[in-house]
Amino acid sequence: MTSTARNGLDASGAARARPAMDGDGGDAPSAEARRSADALLSSLGHDLRSPLNGVVGMVELLRGTRLDGEQRGYVDALQRSADALVDVVDDLLEVSSLNGGQVGLARGTFSPQRCAQDAIALLRPRAERKGLSLVFWSRAMPERLVGDAARLQQVLMKLLSHAIESTVRGEVRLELSALPQPDGRWRLQGTVADTGVGLDAAQRARLASLFAGESAGPALREASSGLGLAICARLLALMGGALSVESRPGEGSRFRFDALLEADATATATPGAPVSLSALRVLVVDDDAVSRTLAIGVLGRLGIAARIAHDGREAIVEVADRPYDVVVMDVRMPGLDGHEATRAIRALPPGAHQPWIVALTSELHADDRRRCREAGMDDYIAKPFRAETLRETLQRALERLKPAP
Repeated sequence: MTSTARNGLDASGAARARPAMDGDGGDAPSAEARRSADALLSSLGHDLRSPLNGVVGMVELLRGTRLDGEQRGYVDALQRSADALVDVVDDLLEVSSLNGGQVGLARGTFSPQRCAQDAIALLRPRAERKGLSLVFWSRAMPERLVGDAARLQQVLMKLLSHAIESTVRGEVRLELSALPQPDGRWRLQGTVADTGVGLDAAQRARLASLFAGESAGPALREASSGLGLAICARLLALMGGALSVESRPGEGSRFRFDALLEADATATATPGAPVSLSALRVLVVDDDAVSRTLAIGVLGRLGIAARIAHDGREAIVEVADRPYDVVVMDVRMPGLDGHEATRAIRALPPGAHQPWIVALTSELHADDRRRCREAGMDDYIAKPFRAETLRETLQRALERLKPAP
């Protein structure tokens, strides 16, 4: 079997490739055409994500009501369809950002094991609905490393989601380890293995081509999973790693990945005792009634009796009058938008209590996250959000708000 210069198959049924970077040549679209396409995707993304936020959230709230067996089946089908649509929108916008060179890597200290455990916890309900076991196994590794935890978790989530989708019975397993490098860094190595239907030679070849960034066509024809895998390959390349697959029909698949992370020479693990989220004082700021209802409903299930503000000006008055711990701030609002409201809150007199401000927005580009940070926002949730995402964000806020020992 022959192989190409950038990708191919070996005798073991493995496809391996490193993504091609922009400027490799070939029949790539012109820069102007790509910018136009990316702008269109960004605009469509906002238009799609706002109503999707209501759909996904209301399905979650509906699931918590009294339903008979037939109704619960309908809700399950609706949930799967909504999740699939969210994944497609996310992947299309992420590809647009990657193509435009708008995706950078953050740098922070994090626990690789915790990152993997969080990904497993988020996807366990989806696996259990299919009757699958979701297993995590790791070897000894540094307790904390330095890199982009959010991007690494994004890779794990997409690889695990693809494995769950591809598997009818059996298990999906995530294995993680780390090897010290001569320059003091660590190479994180992982495998996502499933007991699914496996891939034939033609499918492995298409994946190798996709990992190399040659074409998104096969991914679009084979649903969102191909795009998700292409995104994983591009993100891992940014981290100094790569993605490969070993698979044969009827024998499942093993996706292997690696990434270079820096050693953390100073941080020590100091996990504090968990604090109840119900103690948080939360303000929800959103001009959309459905989004407000959704956020209040989700927060209520966490034991949080939040208050609401209908726009940026109301938010400034509320924060000036009351000591909120967390403000969940919609970014795109008429009049005073979320960025302007946050700047005004940060400029309040020194005696005012400064809350942890979480941006809630349908914009996904790196420039949008940068504008949020520059405005004074502390964290970020993309619409449509799930209840678990909001809970995790509030948990992070709670940890940051704890007084130093």
